[in-house]
Amino acid sequence: MKEELIRVDNGNFISEARGYQFDIHIARGECIGVYVDEHITSGTAYLDIFKGYSRLKSGKAFCCGERVDSIELARWIDQNCIIIDKKRFDSKELTARDFIMALGKSPLGYRQRKLARQRMQAQESVKMLCAMGITFPLEQKLAFLSILDYFRLAVFRAWFWSCQLLVLDRMTEILRRRDLELLMNCVQLLLGQGIAVFLFDMDEEFLYRYVNRLDIVKNRKTFYRLYPAEFDDRLYEILGWERKRDGAERIEPMQQGNETVLDVSELVFSAVAPLNFRIRSGEIAFLRD
Repeated sequence: MKEELIRVDNGNFISEARGYQFDIHIARGECIGVYVDEHITSGTAYLDIFKGYSRLKSGKAFCCGERVDSIELARWIDQNCIIIDKKRFDSKELTARDFIMALGKSPLGYRQRKLARQRMQAQESVKMLCAMGITFPLEQKLAFLSILDYFRLAVFRAWFWSCQLLVLDRMTEILRRRDLELLMNCVQLLLGQGIAVFLFDMDEEFLYRYVNRLDIVKNRKTFYRLYPAEFDDRLYEILGWERKRDGAERIEPMQQGNETVLDVSELVFSAVAPLNFRIRSGEIAFLRD
């Protein structure tokens, strides 16, 4: 059985005056997916736990098998967790090496900087850079890196500083499929070394491919857990959505005055599956490739 990193049972968290109940469980070397019904609210509240914006109000929490309180849980996360999201740190002055060495969570002392420089030159770091496909010179300016190379570097940085938990937030919204696969090859190297990974995403096919378990958040709480044998349309049944041939649609009652203003069916572009969507009055529509 893998060593447990974090476990929160019946955790009650408060975010922006709203209550959320999350059960969190992740062990070393596990890749866990999180899928939410309301990404802007529940997803943000879940991520806030790992950003240090919200703390446990009640429930039982454990870190590495030991019972901890809310302050100790927050401290462990701050010291051992790194989040990689869509926001790119852009600088015309800093190099890729600067990004790895100088942008830690806290300033480094002289001894720490010396040890970090030595580790960068060590054979294990050279091998890991090569394994992750990071072949560009580390003296290259950060701003000139491709999106894929930037995120590869971010994953390497998590390994370099010996983080125990890596959180990836909505990578499918910024990376192409091929680039996403190359990035996940880097992530799997970390999993092989016992680093745990959380994937927050709304692309179920991506999650099904890489996660060991999928935690579903519904009505502001951890509602259900799916395992690989259950990776099918059950996700939509749990969320109360209807699975159609061309995608998933929420089952919601029609409101008066909510008439259709645009109905598109089988719209075809080169190298893209046929698009089907409907926009009603009073809605904000969002289309994403």
